[in-house]
Amino acid sequence: MALWDMRRLDRRPRRWLRSVTVASAAGALALGVLAATPTAPADAAPLPGVTARGNAGLMAPVDLEFAGEFMGWGRGSEGQTTLPAALQGVALSKVVAGSNMTLALTAAGRVVGWGADVARLWDVPADVQSLDVVDIATAGGYAGVVTRSGHVRIWGQPSEVDPTPLDVPDGLTGVKQLVFPGASAALALLEDGSVVGWGWGQEGVTTPPAGLKAKAITGVNLAAYAITEDDTVVGWGTAAGHSLPPETQEIGNVVAVSAVTAPGDQARGMAELADGSLVTWGIAGPELPDVGPDQVVAFASSQGSLVLTEDGVFHPGGSTVGNPPVRTLLTPPAEAQEQAVAQFSVGSAHAAMIVTKMLRAVDPTVAGSPEVGTTLTGTPGTFSADPDQVTSVWLADGQPIPGAEGATLTLTDNLAGKRLSYRSTATKAGEESISSTSPATAPVTMPKPLTPPKVSSTTTVGKVKVAKRAVKIKLKGTVSSGASLAGQAEVTIAKGKKTIVTTSVPVAVDGTFKLTVKKFAKRVAKKTKKAYPGKYRITIAYLGNAGVLPSSGSATVKVKR
Repeated sequence: MALWDMRRLDRRPRRWLRSVTVASAAGALALGVLAATPTAPADAAPLPGVTARGNAGLMAPVDLEFAGEFMGWGRGSEGQTTLPAALQGVALSKVVAGSNMTLALTAAGRVVGWGADVARLWDVPADVQSLDVVDIATAGGYAGVVTRSGHVRIWGQPSEVDPTPLDVPDGLTGVKQLVFPGASAALALLEDGSVVGWGWGQEGVTTPPAGLKAKAITGVNLAAYAITEDDTVVGWGTAAGHSLPPETQEIGNVVAVSAVTAPGDQARGMAELADGSLVTWGIAGPELPDVGPDQVVAFASSQGSLVLTEDGVFHPGGSTVGNPPVRTLLTPPAEAQEQAVAQFSVGSAHAAMIVTKMLRAVDPTVAGSPEVGTTLTGTPGTFSADPDQVTSVWLADGQPIPGAEGATLTLTDNLAGKRLSYRSTATKAGEESISSTSPATAPVTMPKPLTPPKVSSTTTVGKVKVAKRAVKIKLKGTVSSGASLAGQAEVTIAKGKKTIVTTSVPVAVDGTFKLTVKKFAKRVAKKTKKAYPGKYRITIAYLGNAGVLPSSGSATVKVKR
């Protein structure tokens, strides 16, 4: 059921809706923030979470159950309103519309961008892709992320102004919100409610009031605002808040606040009050749409504005001057109205929105070694929009394995040579089923046969018999071991430093072998230039086999005339 239909079931105040939004200005985002995330009354029907209510990467993206698909409209000449093909079917948890670009955070925590802004903020640095990102922000010439560990990483175009948001303070941690309140300034809201500023601090925008404890912060064009712990507004920087309206100083009365870009790059403020009405202050700026109290669900603003009311309709605001005017650019197409809105953002001349829909979030994974006899473990994929059911099945070369629907798979001989993967399918009443599949494993291999440890062996030189006048010489040898000894042995006969014979002989299974060397006397004479009588060194080296280690033995033999 869409947001507005569900809200008709319960007309309680909107303050317990989740809300945060993003908006940008020409060169700087106008940021609006939610004061609190109150708890719904116990008897209330559950509502979708709407995070459009201020601007730019200020609080956590929507939960997985509210994530979904992108929709954009307005000026899209640089591709900023067209989702890249690689993101089709991928659930997004937050979008931020900037100047001629759009920045998004997928439900899996990956930061992506598209469009063609001058500072190339859409070109997300490679090292950011390895971070565990929980939120995103962009304004002017800078973009940044907040990591789960509470650190920030900022990128953008180097500036002649010094310092810049790129100069993140050493040791900054515990960050839960990042804001760019000026062309070269940055603010971080910490977990303890304190605010830290850095960069070009013109007009004091990087110096928040002493002792400030905030729930959320926002800023643009050197003006910054915070919602305090008692749900009032505090301002600093340009004009120190522009004489905040008395309604914003009533304890518990502020739901969200946004810093808006007015003509001439001036700053203006806008807040939603507890009764669902909007109030503005400061430099005259974009005209607000005509919506009455107790109607506003969420809003986003920049040079123009969008207000979402309880009937599920977007109401554009802003100047009617120009070709085309901002109000016209921000007028949503028919298909953008009456959607299950999760979050939206207004850029310099375009809008970006997330519509809750069942899509892929995190793909399944497979752990384990693909070898017959082992067990693989599959982790199911996750999906946005709270599916009714998620089932998983094992695949072999892309085809389902009959009966293999559990989280584990024991690999049998019939899977040898196949590539395995794990596929999850989500189903939900009224929506098409969605599937995602893990990367395939390497081909399944057969286990290597177990090789028993080799046993040792002992080689000895046996009987040596020399024929008359050394016409020939015969020798026997033996290799001893507790296993089959079939193999080869190298026999060397040397006289002094001269090698007379080197040859290989077969060794029988029982370890015996023999060798006959003919014309031995002539071999000696040829090698040594001397007669054959004398001492000889016989060395036998058994080479071993699959079950037996090599060994060697030697003996000295005296040959007489």
